[in-house]
Amino acid sequence: MSMRLPALTYAIEHWAREIVTIDAHKEGCGTDPALLDALKSLAMQRACTRITLFTTNDNIRAQRYFKNRGFRIAAFYPDAMDAVRQIKPDVPVTGDYGIPLRDIIQFELPLP
Repeated sequence: MSMRLPALTYAIEHWAREIVTIDAHKEGCGTDPALLDALKSLAMQRACTRITLFTTNDNIRAQRYFKNRGFRIAAFYPDAMDAVRQIKPDVPVTGDYGIPLRDIIQFELPLP
């Protein structure tokens, strides 16, 4: 039996930390906020000015989650998924909730 542990991966770009993936494996257990808090602490120790992440227009759950934690929309890339499909043709045309998968949204959390 294998056990999956919660994980958050990030990339470092200049004075920002970009969340690449966050996977708590179980909703409602408080793991996501703990991972996010750990990343905030690390970023502030390293004098980072913000945490960023990208999601798609259909990922309403992620949008709500990060907005509720102080993230704001920093940029909107309409029809960006067309470029993604040029590289990864297996990316579906329809996403969660039957929403056409078209756009990429960048979120940002400024740090003190």
